[in-house]
Amino acid sequence: MEPKKILVVDDEPDIRLTISTLLVANGFLVREAEDGRTCLGLLQEQDFDLMILDLLMPGLDGREVLKRIPAETATSTPIIVLTALGADKDILEGYALGATMYLTKPFDNNMLLDTVKYLVADLSQEERIELERRL
Repeated sequence: MEPKKILVVDDEPDIRLTISTLLVANGFLVREAEDGRTCLGLLQEQDFDLMILDLLMPGLDGREVLKRIPAETATSTPIIVLTALGADKDILEGYALGATMYLTKPFDNNMLLDTVKYLVADLSQEERIELERRL
């Protein structure tokens, strides 16, 4: 079975490294983008099984990326928003713009990994139920 491809989009190199290291160690293929423009370009070039997207980035931010995805790409990639914005209005806006899941920083590595697995891994029914309990 081919490894799942994940696009990690965050302007902070340390956060990209942390997430990428976690995902690669768990068998995922990872591409990184440091901004919204690079992200949209990568989405036009190839398909991903999942995207992890920060909202707070200079230039083209994550909100704008979410708005542009339907118009500029042919993707239906699930999106985990991973951001420092944790107010109810921000979370609701994230979901309204197309986020599949919304997690806040600082994040727990295990929670992020469980969320990724839940969204893209080929799991048995028992494994899926166990992840649902942890999420």
